[in-house]
Amino acid sequence: YLKEGCGYCHTQFVRDLPMDKPYGRPSVAGDYAREQPPLLGTQRTGPDLSNVAERQPSDIWHLIHLYNPRAVVPQSVMPGYPWFFEIKDKAAKGDVTVPVPPEFGPPEGQVLVARREARDLVKYLLTLRQPQVTP
Repeated sequence: YLKEGCGYCHTQFVRDLPMDKPYGRPSVAGDYAREQPPLLGTQRTGPDLSNVAERQPSDIWHLIHLYNPRAVVPQSVMPGYPWFFEIKDKAAKGDVTVPVPPEFGPPEGQVLVARREARDLVKYLLTLRQPQVTP
């Protein structure tokens, strides 16, 4: 998340504004008590990620989104992260294949495999859940 600069476009801070209601309850200081460093973000070019695991709990969705955001969100301005993936003729045992729509995916007969960096980033994103009760 830090290495790829996600915080430059995504916040992890829900404001107490009507336009932020889809992202979850407003953030409070206690939300960041155990974070080192707290990742509030700098601007909101993309959606707030504070509660992204509640809004989008599918690891496969996130992997597709990382590979080519427009495959799942046609109007997205987020860049793809193709270096997080490998195109192979055949998946090996233990590979996590990503079912990208054909128009965005590898040539027919090949598979898209998530590298460890992609899986780790998605694993992190799926930890981003706000507790219902204010901490």
